[in-house]
Amino acid sequence: MIVDAGANVGCSSLFFADAYPSAEVVALEPDPATFEVLCANVSDQPRIHPENIALWSDDGGVAMMNDGDHQSWSNRVTGDGERRIPSRTLEQVVAGIPNGRLLIAKLDIEGAEREACKVSIDLLRKTPCIAVEPHDWLFPGGGCMSAVLTAVADGGFDVLVSGENIFFVFSNLISSGVLPL
Repeated sequence: MIVDAGANVGCSSLFFADAYPSAEVVALEPDPATFEVLCANVSDQPRIHPENIALWSDDGGVAMMNDGDHQSWSNRVTGDGERRIPSRTLEQVVAGIPNGRLLIAKLDIEGAEREACKVSIDLLRKTPCIAVEPHDWLFPGGGCMSAVLTAVADGGFDVLVSGENIFFVFSNLISSGVLPL
C-alpha cells in the first residue's frame, strides 16, 4: 500500500495508482475544500481511498492554519487551537487497509513531518521508500525532518534528491537493479 499524506487534489495519488497497479493508495487530505476536489478527481479509481484526515502523532484531531494567502497548498495543521480536523497516526492509516504493508510513504504535510512521524519511526524504518517534501525552511529551528532522519539513520537507505523532494530508498532496491536510477 501507498500512503499519500498531503494528497492535495490527488495528482500524486493518481500517479501512484497508475505506476503500481496492484497497490492500494490511501490519500490523506485534511483541508475540507481541497478534499472535495480530491474526491472528484479520484472517484473513478477504486484503489484510491481518500480520507479527510491529517497525518499526526495521535487521533485527537488537529486545527487547520493558513498563513494568509488562502491557497490550499499553504494550509497546515497544528495541535494548537480548536481541533476540528480528524487525525490518525501512520500505523492507524496502514491498519485501515486489510493486509496493509507500507511500500511508499509520501509526506507533503507542510511542516508537520516531525509531529506526524515521531510516533511512527519503527514503521518508517521498514518502509522501502519514503518521499518527503521538507519544510524546515518554513519553520527554522523546528526540526521538521528530525523524526524522518531518525527513522532512516543507519537503516540502509540511499538518499535521492529531486527538485524540492527527498527520497529515502532501501539501498538493496537500488543495488539489485529493482529500482534503476
